[in-house]
Amino acid sequence: MASGEPKSGTTTTGHPAPDQQNQYPYPPPGAPPPNPTGMAYPYPPPPNPYPPQNYYYPPAGSQPPPTPPTGQQQDYYYQNYNPNYPPQDGQDVGRRLIRIMIIAVIAFFIFSGFITFITFLMFHPEAPLFSVTSANVTDFNLSSGTTQLTSQFKFDVKAVNPNKKLGLLYAGINAGLQYKRNTLNIINVPPFFQPIGLTTMLPIRFATVGYYVNHDMADEILLEKAKNGGVVEFNLQIVAQTMFEHDEVRMKRRILKVYCDDIKIAFSNTTQTEGTLLGPEVKCTVIL
Repeated sequence: MASGEPKSGTTTTGHPAPDQQNQYPYPPPGAPPPNPTGMAYPYPPPPNPYPPQNYYYPPAGSQPPPTPPTGQQQDYYYQNYNPNYPPQDGQDVGRRLIRIMIIAVIAFFIFSGFITFITFLMFHPEAPLFSVTSANVTDFNLSSGTTQLTSQFKFDVKAVNPNKKLGLLYAGINAGLQYKRNTLNIINVPPFFQPIGLTTMLPIRFATVGYYVNHDMADEILLEKAKNGGVVEFNLQIVAQTMFEHDEVRMKRRILKVYCDDIKIAFSNTTQTEGTLLGPEVKCTVIL
């Protein structure tokens, strides 16, 4: 057979014959792709943007770490600028203490209120009763030409303790003499104790010597005395600190206010310097 003729059983295509050592330049059917990641070249992984697990966040406001020596890598450092960053341990302890104190104060007031309520149910404390049984005025000297008042006022005040299980202790007692809410004199009254169901008489004395009053008040007192046939109305006010007692147990201290208004003092005439209480005893208003 001539060298230029093709061999029997072969097909002539006009293209160069394929290489016998690489007859399949593509992967055979059904074979997996040569690079399942889809990356043409194995690039190195990107640097980790987060600190390693053995590193920690420094406290807020702390100084950054020092610069490493030449040739060494800088340790990872992250400064948090987020205002919503969780508080540190020191702040947690302070807030915990504040919460404990607030809870303790609230518990104290609740307990005190509970004790007061139980005491009220057990003893049912009642406010005392006050009244002015008698009043006398001597040396009453006031004229339109002067603004100085000289007088002697004497009041007998009856105090009644209506409680059946509680005594009453009065301390820090102040008594004031007034004319239409204008104070003429203030005195201190000695403290006293009032047992259960007892009635106590309080002598209250005012010595007013040369007390200054303005011209309008002086004229008003003299005018009232002249118009009402020598009758002038005065007011008596008592303020005291009061405590209820049962045996040796004392309850919470309270402020007692007694208002004895419209005490009519009758003078025989407009020039008379002595007067007495007109009518029956005067009931007082008690606020406790």
